[in-house]
Amino acid sequence: MAGGAWAQAVDAGAFIPAPAGAKVALLHVQYGHADARYVRGEKTAAIDIDRYTVMARYIHYGQLAGRTYNLQVFQPFGRVEGAGPSANLGSSSGLGDTILTGQLFLHEDRDKGVFLAIEPYLFVPVGDYDADRGLNIGENRWRASLQVGGSRQLSSRYVIEGAVDAMVFGDNDDPAGGRRLETAPLYRVQVWGRVRFNPANEGSLRLAYAHGGRTTLDGVRRDDRASTLSALLTWRRNVTPGINLFAQVGRDLSVENGVREDRRVQFRLARAF
Repeated sequence: MAGGAWAQAVDAGAFIPAPAGAKVALLHVQYGHADARYVRGEKTAAIDIDRYTVMARYIHYGQLAGRTYNLQVFQPFGRVEGAGPSANLGSSSGLGDTILTGQLFLHEDRDKGVFLAIEPYLFVPVGDYDADRGLNIGENRWRASLQVGGSRQLSSRYVIEGAVDAMVFGDNDDPAGGRRLETAPLYRVQVWGRVRFNPANEGSLRLAYAHGGRTTLDGVRRDDRASTLSALLTWRRNVTPGINLFAQVGRDLSVENGVREDRRVQFRLARAF
């Protein structure tokens, strides 16, 4: 349920560039609920954790050696709280880790609707964190990833898109219950199918699979490697030529280790200028 994970799980249409010089301001509002903990594919405990996130985002497009690029910054603010069987975890609210990223488009064919981009991410550990708390907004570690994604228009109505990425983690030097937490790389694949109902309305389905991220605490390797499949449905409404709105619902479909997110609701407002 980390905010960084949500940021990297990009939306449909993310690999179609705006013109050079364009600027986009976005506001993301996200809610996620986790209802169960899994170990080796088996549910081991019922949990009740809610996470509320508001994320401000800015994008600037330009040209570099004839190729379109953009620079982006995300700043999340949030609250996470336990209830029922998870009430003992308490709650936490405040600033999340800042996310810096940008895309460089390696291929652009607007006539055929084919695009390919590379996108590095850097997660800066400025978020609120306290090892003595059961739940935290920040992660107290640097993270970086590299993502490659593309989009291909099949017809005037249908588009397919996909992305792959790998994330590496710095050590958390103040983890709960230990002195140093190390995390192995995490890999993710995402695919989308998009359908345009008319010029103002579009729907899409995203499937995402994440694998890896096994942790080691104080030199002891833990059997907690992630293997998670999730789905997200999106409705997009172009309110005006410069304003669009996303409404999204999703959930985890299968979890090998870790918590299962049984529901997710997200809204995104974007304003180009």
